[in-house]
Formats: sequence, structure tokens, C-alpha cells
Amino acid sequence: EAPAQVRYQAQARFEGLTLAAWRAIPGFANLSGRMQANEARGSVQLAARDAELDMPRIFPVSRLRFGALDGEVGWERHDGTRFTVRLANFGYANDDLVGTATGLYSYSGDGPGTIDLTARLTRASGRNLHRYLPLASILGEKTRAWLVDAIRGGETSDARLRLRGDLRDFPFAKPGQGEFRIAVQVRDAVLAFAEGWPKIEEIDGELLFEGNRMEINGRRGRTLGASLANVRVAIPTLGAPDAVLSIQGNAQRPTLQFLEYIRSSPLRAVTGDFADGADAKGEARLRLKLAIPFAKPEALQLQGDFRFAGNTLVLDSGLPPVERATGTVSFTEKSIQVSEASGRFLGGPFAISGGSGRGGDLTLIARGAFTVEALETLVDPSWR
Repeated sequence: EAPAQVRYQAQARFEGLTLAAWRAIPGFANLSGRMQANEARGSVQLAARDAELDMPRIFPVSRLRFGALDGEVGWERHDGTRFTVRLANFGYANDDLVGTATGLYSYSGDGPGTIDLTARLTRASGRNLHRYLPLASILGEKTRAWLVDAIRGGETSDARLRLRGDLRDFPFAKPGQGEFRIAVQVRDAVLAFAEGWPKIEEIDGELLFEGNRMEINGRRGRTLGASLANVRVAIPTLGAPDAVLSIQGNAQRPTLQFLEYIRSSPLRAVTGDFADGADAKGEARLRLKLAIPFAKPEALQLQGDFRFAGNTLVLDSGLPPVERATGTVSFTEKSIQVSEASGRFLGGPFAISGGSGRGGDLTLIARGAFTVEALETLVDPSWR
């Protein structure tokens, strides 16, 4: 603690300067640049290579490494413990990201202070996302764990951060409190959203953190070879103990790819394993919606429907195909229902309906007509 009336002037050049983190002051290593200061204000111009920053109150990784740190940091002291820090034309780069930042931080002597920060990334990779996500005390333990595990890969050339307001109100969930927004244009991202479900790959879209919510709006993606459109992943309340992850998407691809999706996901148990021996030719549309509670992921809720038209379906290798098959299969995490399903089978018109009952058994009712000629294909030759 310096005397209240002390006056001084200082200038210095430094190279390879290292300081351990202390209280609210970040640590650093291998910083180079020059500094000038007096009792009221000062500034540091950085031109560092292979430097490190240590912010243990924000990030779990003890030291973030940067190939380059360039820019100016200025500060101004006011009465008592009040001070202001300015960031000007601050550039940073390492193997994971390249970007710039500018902003202002003020401390009034009470609370965590206020901030007005703008940052942009011109290159970033999602492969080491865990290093740059804030601590669980900020994001919430289960939410942070899901983000680290679920987001696998992805690249961006345009990511923007806006952070403004009194940090006591972070993440500024209520209107008028402030602004917290991260918008990332992603490409080739991979999302492993829940255990047992096929990953969504090659996602192109936007990752958005705004206030206390998160969204991924995917223009397109792929899962098990099937193209997806309008994929939306959302966490409406980040960090809440009852936070729920919602996922929805649509796809239109060959029916065979959807049968493969059923065989490779928890839908296999819901459908009574009927898809295991099925085959198909033709196109279909899939609409899927999931809600997964972070606190109890096994209690997920599922809604979806599978629509097909003009297909050729083989329900069993021992049966002839159903031609011109058209219908809708609706399903939840506990049941499946077949409606409006029709086609031609054994030479005649054919309709099918039904679904799973309370005990989980799948019961289908088929009605139609057949020709004797077509029925002969099922009869042993010795009986003809």
C-alpha cells in the first residue's frame, strides 16, 4: 500500500516478464513490451511472443498460451480504490484462435465492477473448447460439462463477443440489465448431444450465447449419411438446476437411411426392433424433437414423425415387398403409432394401422385383398 499522497513517474522496457496470479489480478508469463505510469494513470504496450495468461477466477485451465499478444492496456486511478482499465487494439493468436478486443472495465470499490467489451475472432477451432469456457461457477456445472462433451470440432472465421453492464447482473438475463452476446458462425461442427444417439456432423450454422440462453441454429448437417435441415439446439436457461436441452430438426432423404437411424438409436427399442430386418426404396421426411433434462438425462422426452410416399418396403425377408407404400409413423420415447399407411401387397390394396400398447408390445392391424397368383409366392411348391 503506497502513501495516499505519493507521487511518482516510471518508465520501463521489459522482456520475458512473469507474475503469478494474485487475488483478482491475473497472472502472466513471458510478456514483453514497455510501460509508463504515474500515480494517476499508466499504460502498457505489449509486443509479446509465446506468452501466457493466468485467470484462475474465470478459466479452469491454469495458463492460456498465446503465440502473440499485441496492443495497449491503460489504466487510471480515482479516489480511494476506484480505477478504470482500458483495452485498445488488443490482438491475440494461438493454435486455437486469432482475434482482437477493445473495451473498458471500471471498479467502484464495491462489487465485481462494470465492463464494456467488444471482441472478434477471425479464426477459431472447437477442438479445445474446454480451455476457453468459463468455470462451472459461471456457466453451471452440468451445462458446462455438456458443452465440453457435446461440441466436438468445428471451425469459424467469424465470432463476435459483446459484454456490457454491471457484472453483478451477469449474464444479464433481464431486459435493461446489460448485454452478453456471443455469436459464432460455425462450419463442419460435430454435436454428440446425448449418449446412445447418433452424432450430428458437418453442421453449418450459428452458435449463439445471449443472456442466460444458448442456441445452435444449423442451416444444414448430417447424421448417419442423411442430410438435415433447420437443426435447432437450445438451452433456454444456462446454469439453472432444472435446465433442459431441446433439439429439433428435419430431414428428407432415402427411407433406407432413416431405417438405419432407427437401428442405431434408442428408437430401436421403441419400435420393437421391427426395423432390424426391414429394407426400403424411396424417399421420406423425418421430423424429430427431443427434450433432455441435464439433471436426469435418462428422462428425455421425444416427439417425431416419419412420412413416406411411393416407397417400396420390405418388412421381412420372407415376405414380398409392399409397393407404392405411403403413410406416417409417429413416435415418442415410449410409444409408436402407424396411421394413414397404405400400399399394394400380394397383388391387392393394403392398409395398416396400430402401434405400441401399454405393455410396450407392437401390434399392427393389416387389412386388404390379395390375388391367388401373388399368394402362390408364399406357398411351398409341393402344395401348389
